[in-house]
Amino acid sequence: MASYCAEPVGPTLALKLASEPAKSNQDKPPSATGVPSGLGQEGKGIVRAIRGGMAYCSQSPAGSDSRRQKLSIGSRLRAGDTVVTDDAATVDLFLAANGRLLRLLPGTVLGLEELRFSSDEGSVTILTKLRLEQGRILAAVGKLETGSVFEVATPKGAYRARGPAFNLAADGGLVVLEGAVERVGDGAPVLVKKAEAFDQRSGRVQPASPELIAELWQGLGGGASNSSQ
Repeated sequence: MASYCAEPVGPTLALKLASEPAKSNQDKPPSATGVPSGLGQEGKGIVRAIRGGMAYCSQSPAGSDSRRQKLSIGSRLRAGDTVVTDDAATVDLFLAANGRLLRLLPGTVLGLEELRFSSDEGSVTILTKLRLEQGRILAAVGKLETGSVFEVATPKGAYRARGPAFNLAADGGLVVLEGAVERVGDGAPVLVKKAEAFDQRSGRVQPASPELIAELWQGLGGGASNSSQ
């Protein structure tokens, strides 16, 4: 399916679209792999804020093609697009039903691999798969319904969210602010819980300092303003 990478819709409509409830659609049970099937609605991303620098949308998984387009507030994104922030830019990206808010920090390359959802009687099941090639994201994904998948792949492994908020770097460093995140893939799964940090190099889970947790919450709650540069 062709992308509408960087197609603007305007900031007012962007916020309206980001908050739209999912349309009703008949759900099917999760597959044997735990990945939900039968998700008939296509998800979307909408740029809510850009601060401090430039951000781009690319059709290259590495975000390096020459045809990349500059993003602005209201730019719409969908599966297949890659978002690139320069060394000074912070971007707020709403995924609406597929995970709410992602904050991309400077120097980040994030691919939107799969964005699907389905709604039945107010219960929304999602399939969100992202690819963090470079940089760092703060994620506020909200409550995930049974059968939903919110997964971020990095060069160091894949991470599947079980709860509302976390910080993840492309080098595999993870701090969970609320809920839990599971490292999946090679080897035994590793579960990282609220106020814990995972070091990819050592493979260890340990308590995160209160100062770090406070700093990350501040970064998720404050930061990017509704301005494009």
